[in-house]
Amino acid sequence: MSSKKHFLAGLSSYVIWGFVPLLFKELSAFDDYEIIFYRVFVAALAMAVVFSMDWKASWNAVADVFRQSQKDFWIMMTLTLVGGALLMVNWVTYVYVVNHVSIHGAAFAYLILPIATTFLAFFILGEKLNKNKWAGIVLSGISCYLMANVDVNQILYIAAITLSYSFYMITQRRNLYVNRRISLSMQMVAGVLMMLLIDPIKTPVGELDFHFWLFVSLIALFFTITPLLLNLFALNGMESSQLAFLIYVNPIISFVIGVTIYGEELDWLAVTAYSLMAIAIVIFNWELIGHAAKKSGLYKSQESVKKVA
Repeated sequence: MSSKKHFLAGLSSYVIWGFVPLLFKELSAFDDYEIIFYRVFVAALAMAVVFSMDWKASWNAVADVFRQSQKDFWIMMTLTLVGGALLMVNWVTYVYVVNHVSIHGAAFAYLILPIATTFLAFFILGEKLNKNKWAGIVLSGISCYLMANVDVNQILYIAAITLSYSFYMITQRRNLYVNRRISLSMQMVAGVLMMLLIDPIKTPVGELDFHFWLFVSLIALFFTITPLLLNLFALNGMESSQLAFLIYVNPIISFVIGVTIYGEELDWLAVTAYSLMAIAIVIFNWELIGHAAKKSGLYKSQESVKKVA
């Protein structure tokens, strides 16, 4: 049963993430790949500090997996590497879209994320879908088609952001060998190493100015580590489905920022696409909305009004 503090922690994590485009815009003059590399590098260092506070338990957790089953250990390491690679693709693409395409496009990618993940899980994990889920999937598909007619390149970037994180969440459902804090730390280290191997950083640390380090540090510490830890804390007292519903707070805030602060314009086709997506989200999450309303006492209050009438 979720408590108020767990709910506030989960909500806060997505509110914080919603404002991150403001900071990425401040770094638009820098290379997107290097922004993410140094973001993950600083975040990995911060996680290493968190690790060091209880390093024996963290190390023993990983070692225990190896001692109990080498097969499970290598599955864990494979899933960790896959997870690290998918996170890097997601983050680099997201920064590129925010700085060079549109903030509302990046927001759209996360609006469709829960629906896309559920749709992929149907094929990959064999999860069952009810009529509301299918209706939401169909409407969101029409919305994506409309967005493709607005800008084909934009929808391709949206797909890259959505699919990379969808596959990340699906693959990590099996990565339960150690707690999520340890797993995420390993993925960040793996991500940094993979980025160095794929495309070594061309700008040395000393050549980056104070402005760059200020905003990268803020993004890494306050807009990456803090919400991740809040999210993990929220999971201790909330159902994953409840926490997943709060994810919509993130893209809604980003969408408003893009339209109001940066003056991004939407033509009638884009407005129609977003309207359909909003309807799809409501239908897709109808059972969860009804459950939340019932727990809040809304149904009881309605019933009491009827009895009085």
